[in-house]
Amino acid sequence: MKKGIRRYFIILIVIIVCIVTLVDCTNTQTRQEERTSASHLIINWENEVQIFDADAMENTGMVENIETIAWIAPRGGAGIDTVGIEQIQSQNEYIVESSQYLNQDKEIINTEGFDTWVRVVQEQVMPTKETSETGHGDYLIYKHGNNGYLAIQSGEDRTKWTVWELPGYGEWLDKEVAMFIRMVTGL
Repeated sequence: MKKGIRRYFIILIVIIVCIVTLVDCTNTQTRQEERTSASHLIINWENEVQIFDADAMENTGMVENIETIAWIAPRGGAGIDTVGIEQIQSQNEYIVESSQYLNQDKEIINTEGFDTWVRVVQEQVMPTKETSETGHGDYLIYKHGNNGYLAIQSGEDRTKWTVWELPGYGEWLDKEVAMFIRMVTGL
């Protein structure tokens, strides 16, 4: 009798583990689908703004790297200050600058006066109460001096952003953009 009960509990535990694993895989896939909702990139590099569609993003890991930083920054990982500063769009010159190109055609536009920046344009994701996923709109990562800054647009109000300082990430951003440009354009 004890062997039968033991076998029953082992089978029950295996079934529970399989169900939990299946649910976790489904949740992971849903989160990945939400995170990769980018429609295009707008990049300012070496005094030129260039616009790239989703096909160009698939060949590189830049969007995924920015998404990873956007996940880590609010949680205080990788040497990033955990306190984000809330700003209205008009308070941040990089957000204002990048917003000017949201409705531009895909062409190269000459600019001056701003360090490197990348805006990941994507659909708004509303916050989910059951998970740790926070809502968001676009991501903007930019270099100012030696540091990088990450701005995450609110999922509920497109005029509100939260900005985190990324100490030492300025050089990383320059290299990431240079690699992306070379991979996509062949230059």
